[in-house]
Amino acid sequence: MKRILPRVCFLGCGAIAQRHSEMLKKLFPNIELCYASREISKSKKMAEMFRASNYFGNYEEALCSDYFDIAFITTPH
Repeated sequence: MKRILPRVCFLGCGAIAQRHSEMLKKLFPNIELCYASREISKSKKMAEMFRASNYFGNYEEALCSDYFDIAFITTPH
């Protein structure tokens, strides 16, 4: 039986999102990731770094999409 991985979106593109992305890619190389940030340049950079198939320029756009199954909120407190 083929295992299907959830699609994950990171809301916030800082150091914590990067660490979690590294770990997820290490554990599950084929996992689909996407990124959202208030600055589209940050989400685009993370998407390129982790070969993500999507990125967003704001959180609302990401949350209104049906692209992912799980959202990790990785913004500063």
